Amino acid sequence: MIFYMLFKKNINKNITVELKNGLVISGKLLSCDVFLNIKLSDVAIEDLENFKGLSGVATLSIRGSCVKYIKLEKDENSIASLLDTTRNRFIVNEMREEAEKEGDPQTA
Repeated sequence: MIFYMLFKKNINKNITVELKNGLVISGKLLSCDVFLNIKLSDVAIEDLENFKGLSGVATLSIRGSCVKYIKLEKDENSIASLLDTTRNRFIVNEMREEAEKEGDPQTA
């Protein structure tokens, strides 16, 4: 959910997506779901010669399981928010593990 929330904050911003097959796609993020399936508009394909079937595509849906990585525009607020969220998630998980070891059913 952490990355889903991050991507939801970046709707209508330009991103670059590299797929597991090596295809690199840039475009404006239109939507994202909890499975990290994404929809892009104003699509630009790098290395179009190897992927000629995508030459006329303006809008593209990408299955989340096919994504190798996603590059977002640099935003200090998003970075700080992501760091805080992951830090808090780590603390909550540690507290839950300690409660399970002690056998405290209220905090587990």
